[in-house]
Amino acid sequence: MKKIVSMFLMVVLVLGMMSTTAFAANAEDNSPYGFTWYDDNAHVWHVQYYEYDSRAGAYRISDRVVIKDNLLYDMAGTLIVSDLAEFSEEKQTVVFDEDGLHFVSNAGETRYMSESINNTYKVSSFVSKYFTTDVEGLGEKAIGKNSSKKLSSLTFSGSYLRHTDPAVTNSMVKMYAVEGDPEKIGYDAYYNGNIIVTTYAKDSNVWVETVQRLLSDTCKGGKFVGYNGQYSVLLYDFTNLTVYEFWYKEGFLTAHPVVSNVIVYYFTKNAYGFINGIVTDKGTYGVDETINFPASQVPGNNGGNNTTPVGNVTEVKNFQSKSMAYDGATHLGTLSLKSKKLYWKGVEQANSYESSEFGVTASCRPVWINGNDDLYVNGQFIASNALRLKYDDNGRVMQYKSSDGVWHNID
Repeated sequence: MKKIVSMFLMVVLVLGMMSTTAFAANAEDNSPYGFTWYDDNAHVWHVQYYEYDSRAGAYRISDRVVIKDNLLYDMAGTLIVSDLAEFSEEKQTVVFDEDGLHFVSNAGETRYMSESINNTYKVSSFVSKYFTTDVEGLGEKAIGKNSSKKLSSLTFSGSYLRHTDPAVTNSMVKMYAVEGDPEKIGYDAYYNGNIIVTTYAKDSNVWVETVQRLLSDTCKGGKFVGYNGQYSVLLYDFTNLTVYEFWYKEGFLTAHPVVSNVIVYYFTKNAYGFINGIVTDKGTYGVDETINFPASQVPGNNGGNNTTPVGNVTEVKNFQSKSMAYDGATHLGTLSLKSKKLYWKGVEQANSYESSEFGVTASCRPVWINGNDDLYVNGQFIASNALRLKYDDNGRVMQYKSSDGVWHNID
């Protein structure tokens, strides 16, 4: 049985499932909220962040993490850090607010990520013990040894890999930043001290360098999670709730379902970095971690290139603080509002201050109307005295309204 931490938040959750008519009168009623609870079956804490999707007319979980002892896992079930400070209902060391995810290390380091599935985090100079939350369940203050600070007043800097790996010994998996890019992570699988498979992951794209193949092009929505003992690649499609295995012996050609219709909490790994378990809402599934490298069947280079297709936008999920663009189940990019400025794929957009409306077009271009009523598309000035944007049934920006009342198409 699941233990609900906050009855107030459960009331908010129930209200979020009601007809959107009740919220139409006041936009503030659609503000985001946090929800924290303990799963007695899996023995883990869940910290969830809900935002109102104005196009769908309902609240959705836009980000979530799972806590197991000192381990913090992201929305895809992959490890963020292994040095999390002890979490409890009274002293929460992990919280969401409108800016993103905040968490504290066991050494008191205050850390921040805009989204849990980012490959890096930033650090504040303020040393924390835990966080307090407001009535909406969102992070409010960082509590230090002798003082406290509002989360909104903290500044974060740097770019740090989610976790580090030991030196290579015999057969193991090692993680590192590729070509100095902290957002592009390489995963080398070793056998007897030699690299057997190299996989690169950046955003939601998974590229097996060994055979020059983009797996996330075959497995829409997939997120790289690691290797099993047979050097096959495992991906979790957290849109379709399925874990897939791409076999080494096949050259990673086919997505083989391992377990379906489950919400993955996290993946367990042995001391050498190979996956040995999948912990889900329906129980734990074992994964064979016995090293069994098929030496006579080394995959060849089957061609291809490392160019990530942009794709057309089939749906945009529009929240009050961000617009998330998708091609099917593949996340193409997020346009987010932070401190009254817009960020497209994490990059601050010039001339976006105090934007009243924003979104993404079908061609995957960010659009906004700033505080001066100027319309910008993909960073380029389009028109002045713009009044509002119009969205199609899939949440994509399609038109803007000029001051003379005429609607104009946006390509």
